Amino acid sequence: MISYTVSVSEEKNIISMEDLFTRDRKKNIFHNDDLYDVKNFINMEDITKNTISLRVGKSLAVLILTPETIQSIKSGKFPFQSCFSQATGAGLLASKNTGSMLPRSHGASLDECRITYEIMEKEKTYEGLEKIAGMSGIIIYGEGKSIGRSNIVMEMMVAVSVTALSLYDMLKSLDEEIEIYCIKSLNRNIEKKNKKRYKSAILICSDDVYKGSKQSHSGETIQEVLENYKAEVVDCQLVPEERKIIQEQILEWVDKDIPYIFTTGGTSLSKSDETIEAIKEILEHYAPGITEAIRSYGRILSPTAMLSRLVAGTIGNTVVITLPGSSKGAKEGLDAILPDLFQTKKVYKKKITGRNRAAV
Repeated sequence: MISYTVSVSEEKNIISMEDLFTRDRKKNIFHNDDLYDVKNFINMEDITKNTISLRVGKSLAVLILTPETIQSIKSGKFPFQSCFSQATGAGLLASKNTGSMLPRSHGASLDECRITYEIMEKEKTYEGLEKIAGMSGIIIYGEGKSIGRSNIVMEMMVAVSVTALSLYDMLKSLDEEIEIYCIKSLNRNIEKKNKKRYKSAILICSDDVYKGSKQSHSGETIQEVLENYKAEVVDCQLVPEERKIIQEQILEWVDKDIPYIFTTGGTSLSKSDETIEAIKEILEHYAPGITEAIRSYGRILSPTAMLSRLVAGTIGNTVVITLPGSSKGAKEGLDAILPDLFQTKKVYKKKITGRNRAAV
């Protein structure tokens, strides 16, 4: 049995791997039991639900040097050009191997990585570095781009960290006061949680569930996912697959100015499924990009996702989105479009028209 030494409070206990993962009350490797449990700390976060998109990472490191060293750099004395070239190379190589150094890092593939330098000016104030205003040194900037599911915050922080360490190693014999002051990410909002609670409603459309001959948990699943994204589910209703009933319920929520309505069920190829047809009749504007994203993501996880008939669009200030009737399909559909769906705030301006009312 392999054992690991894990710090618990101020003592050291030996915790076996079996105990580490199977016991009900997992001990904490931090002093505060409310922070993280050991299991979640060791495992990598599941990012399969993240959309593949452009990721930009920015970071900086500050190297404090004496004014004499800075003057030597400006005048071209000593092999400083060689030092910066070597340090840049070290930083670039390190950024590519972040996943090998940090256990929880996903090791994103970088499509661009640049390291630049700026000599600090005494009369200039740098945002976030007010405490060292007036000091002499070098700011190391790192910026990278990647197209993938994972952000590249750690890759860029590793890049400037190793660059700073390389310069420290090469300049420490020339400057006894050399110091790495800080390493920080400039991606301030990348982990920012959504503070606004978007109101949403859920409509379960199924004849069998309505009659009680079948159970469905898709509504509960949708509510759970929405609440994880800080959305507020203000209503959830179960209706049979009848066009008029479906339309009346949706328009009732539209009148209450609920910005997001999610329906589940009635999306198969069965002749009895009327949900899609009912919603199409009252939509003012289609949003095919939403359903394309759902189907595209669903196809990666299940080939049969292409058989779902989905529709999305707006009625007045409300967005209406149909989701599959299964809990798994509904969750995967939401994973494909959230939280991006909540990013637009004042896009929907039109009110319900007489044309839509006439359809009911």
